[in-house]
Amino acid sequence: MENRINYNRTNSSYDKLVVKKNTDNNPEKRKREESGSPNSSNQKKTTTTTIKRQSTPIRPVTVGEEDYYPPITLPQYQTPTPNKYRQMEDIIHISTYNTLSLRTNESLTELMLALENINWSILGLSEVRRLGESIEDYGDFILYYKGETPGLYGTGFLIKNELKPYIDEFIGVSERIVILNIKLPPKNEKWSIVQVYSPTEQSSKTEIDSFYSMLIDAINNHTHNNLIVMGDFNARTGTRGDGEQMILGPYCSGKRTRNGEKLVQLAFENNLKILNSLYRKRENNRWTWISPDGHHKNEIDFILTNKSKDFQDCRVINKINFNSNHRMVRAKLKLCTLKKIRPFKVKQTDNTTLENVESLKEKLEHFIDKIKDCDVQTKYNKFQELLYTNKKDNQESKTYGTKWITKETEELIKSRAELLSDPEKSKTIRKEIANISNKIKTHMRKDRQRYRLDQLEKCIQRTGGTKKAAKQLLEKQDWIPNLINKNHKCEKRRPEILSIATKFFKELYSRETHVQATMLTDESEVPDIIHDEIEKAVKTQKTDKAPGSDGINHIHVIKQLFEKGKEYNITFYCCFVDYSKAFDTLDHQKIWQALKKQGIETKYIRLLKNIYDNSKAKIKLEKEGEDIKIERGVRQGDPLSPKLFTAVLEEVFRQLDWEKCGLTINGENLSHLRFADDLIILSPSSKELQVMLNDLAKESLKVGLAMNTLKTKAMTNSKQEPIMINDEPIEYVNEYIYLGQIISPTDPTTKEIDRRIGNAWKQFWSLKEIMKSKETNIKIKQKLFDISILPILTYGCQTWALNKAHIKKLETCQNSMGRNPLRQCYAALHRLLIVTLRFSAIVIEPEENTCNADPLRECYAALHRLLIVTLRFSAIVIEPEENTCNAVYPI
Repeated sequence: MENRINYNRTNSSYDKLVVKKNTDNNPEKRKREESGSPNSSNQKKTTTTTIKRQSTPIRPVTVGEEDYYPPITLPQYQTPTPNKYRQMEDIIHISTYNTLSLRTNESLTELMLALENINWSILGLSEVRRLGESIEDYGDFILYYKGETPGLYGTGFLIKNELKPYIDEFIGVSERIVILNIKLPPKNEKWSIVQVYSPTEQSSKTEIDSFYSMLIDAINNHTHNNLIVMGDFNARTGTRGDGEQMILGPYCSGKRTRNGEKLVQLAFENNLKILNSLYRKRENNRWTWISPDGHHKNEIDFILTNKSKDFQDCRVINKINFNSNHRMVRAKLKLCTLKKIRPFKVKQTDNTTLENVESLKEKLEHFIDKIKDCDVQTKYNKFQELLYTNKKDNQESKTYGTKWITKETEELIKSRAELLSDPEKSKTIRKEIANISNKIKTHMRKDRQRYRLDQLEKCIQRTGGTKKAAKQLLEKQDWIPNLINKNHKCEKRRPEILSIATKFFKELYSRETHVQATMLTDESEVPDIIHDEIEKAVKTQKTDKAPGSDGINHIHVIKQLFEKGKEYNITFYCCFVDYSKAFDTLDHQKIWQALKKQGIETKYIRLLKNIYDNSKAKIKLEKEGEDIKIERGVRQGDPLSPKLFTAVLEEVFRQLDWEKCGLTINGENLSHLRFADDLIILSPSSKELQVMLNDLAKESLKVGLAMNTLKTKAMTNSKQEPIMINDEPIEYVNEYIYLGQIISPTDPTTKEIDRRIGNAWKQFWSLKEIMKSKETNIKIKQKLFDISILPILTYGCQTWALNKAHIKKLETCQNSMGRNPLRQCYAALHRLLIVTLRFSAIVIEPEENTCNADPLRECYAALHRLLIVTLRFSAIVIEPEENTCNAVYPI
């Protein structure tokens, strides 16, 4: 009562009596502010769970800091879990879809645009129609496919990037059956998803039996306990019969076909349940295939599983804006995941860029004039709509391929979506959908080509090559589909592939024998690198490309030896030495010892030693492997690595006593030629060559270099006597490619020119996107030809002994390549000349006795002169041939 009179608030709270003193000077005001009705809608009811404390006496305490035993209250939906984790339900959307064709990148882009607003995690694909087997990473998703018949069949998977870490392996059983083994979080449960494309009802009984036999073997040999089988079965299950409750639900209808009998038998043998039949849907939402004339609709695409209780739903997705007569089937797989509770934070995103602001300013200039006479509410609504559309226009879509799709193509896609949304499609609408789909394919192909050409042209104008543009235009990264293990078995599991690669490089870079460490006592500091040194190093990297002048000299020397040996009848033997993984097997201690013996200052050796000591590497596939300690080898791609290798090799040759070995030329002995790891050993006899190779192999092993007897070849102009290295015979050859050129005792120039022409054409056709384009400027083609093709054609020409036949071959090749880019110019000028002559009504009369004069020849001659004038203005000069009337001009 005393508390009531003093207007103190008293209540019993859990295990104690709480008394809160009144701090309000006006108690009447507090009464007026309180709600008078306990059933007021403004009051919020909260349900709490209380954990009671034991052995705590009920006593009056003051609310505040002096309350040492507060009650522990938690909301009803939240239960205490260790490490601040709570259990959540997550959904994996497993889908299957017959695309009819995904042969081109444009059709793949079209599919990704269609899936942009559809929930999917794993999508099984039928009729991919891509040849070969490949795993391609596009950043947002991974595409796997397998195809064996060109233009037909083929199956595969699309997997969202979020599930990439959980992929275990892809197994391509055949072009009709592929398997995805995946470990789904949080318990890493192993699931197997089998995607199939069954033969149609019109196929022979043998073909259908073979398919189902192969499918059963694949399920028995390659799948886990949790199994999903889905795809286009080309089968109708019909109504459920007696005893089929374990595989079919109540929601199925129609007649069962021959393929349907096979599907039901498959479900019985593997304890699979057809999810399509478990959930009640409208009849119009059950069919998955429609005939081309629109008269027949059947349910022939299914999802089967032996864990039906783990699924929530299975439905047909009927609004996919893609050109296919099938519909997607999607099931929802429930997963219990442990998700960490994070403190609530407001997401702050600022997508404002300078381009967005500028575009908004341009729109506002015209917008203000339009809304002058409108009322306030209308102005507000229109302004809000303007901001929304501006943000939508400037947002960059993350969908694959959207950066090169034009607005015209987007409008076609939207118009097709409107037609597809019509529930009752007439024959006219179906024809219109087909026409629009063909237009979309054509437009997307042209859009992609135009975008690629623009990027390539910019790169050629800036750098003269296409290497940087190729990196920018790279749309995917290919995964390694399989590796051969030590037991010579093909391994397809992703963790095993990573493990095999890691073990291989661990063995490669591990030191086999212990070498005493090199003592470096000099503690002086390394001087700072000055700006001129950097400029000189950069210029050297741009100009001094391998093999350089020294390499050409080596090629010239070995060719002269063959010619003089033939001219003076001198017998000689040579051996082209190849080391196994030369740059990866050099012992680090041998490098420092070689540098020290050759007079390199200790402080620089110490600097290099600090770079290589404790260096590590990792194998990076779709995941990163374990750390690999680098105990030997030099860094690949480092400009210093060839010099370090040369220093070690110099130390090896200093240990050899070859002063009296080799070929005698003007009183001096030539025993070998060296360019980095390309070696040629020269000798007048096979016995001396045998001794020299044995000495070289012995000294090379001391620094970690081992000869590759399979790639080491011998050559002679005399009798081929046997030569052995480590008790293995060395093969004699008549041709060998040394520093990029063919070395041969007989007619090396003709063989080399034929090879150069073949390589030049190969490069030409690799650049056909530019060289054969009708939209690319002729100057860009000329620049690309001079920089990328001509050097390949003329590489090492300083060492060629040319005759008229060789010159004719080279001229023919160059002229043929030159005509390809100019052919469009000839055709355009030909059309221009014809139109001009028609308008002027000029008739060309042939002159008498002028090369058997012919009006057509005269027209070609005029065309040739017009072409020369035009091209001279383009800085390209073509000299007219003699006897122009007989010249053949490509049109």
